[in-house]
Parts: sequence; C-alpha cells; structure tokens
Amino acid sequence: MRVYITDTLFDEDPDSILVRLAHNSAALAVVRVLSREEADPPSAGAFELIDSETGERREMTMDSDTLSKYRAALEAHTARWTAAANRLGATFVDLAAEAPRPERISSLAAASLVEGRG
Repeated sequence: MRVYITDTLFDEDPDSILVRLAHNSAALAVVRVLSREEADPPSAGAFELIDSETGERREMTMDSDTLSKYRAALEAHTARWTAAANRLGATFVDLAAEAPRPERISSLAAASLVEGRG
C-alpha cells in the first residue's frame, strides 16, 4: 500500500500523479492535510499569505466575494482530486493539520487506513 500525504495545493494534474503512485501498488491512499485556515479561511480582513514551501509572500484583503471565489475554487480542486482517486480505486481522506491526534486517527480509521482510536 502507498500513502501519499499532501496538501494538493498545486496545479499539477491529479490523474497523472495518482496513476504514477498507483502503478505496481496493491492500494493507494491520498491523505490531504490542510490547515483550518486553508480549508475555511476567516471571513474578512487583511492577510499576509506565506507559501510554506517557497517562502513567497502575498498580501491580500479577504472580503465576501474573494472568500466565495476561494471556496468555489477549493471545492472544484477537491472534486478533481477525489474524482481522480475514485477512478483508480484509491482512498481520499481530508485531515485538519491542527486537529487533535485522536480526531486524526479516527478519520484515518474511518477510511480503514489505520486501526485504533488514538
């Protein structure tokens, strides 16, 4: 079994990534880890966004229109990843980075990726 742990926050086609990972594997699981702010950003205000991988910084103001567009884009992005996983028979699990350990283990156990309760 292969387990791919990622935030999925990049533009590469999920099908090409998951096909490579699934090749010669008995099973594939995609565990997406997002911060609570990435999954559900605060509703208003000025923010400095920092890409943790590149260090790139971007200032932006979050208003209701921007928030609505972000949520729609994240939903569409998630749909592409889950559809790609489903086509390959892979498991897709979302985890909140800040979630307590028992909650993360419970989510993984619900997807039959681990046994236990935390």
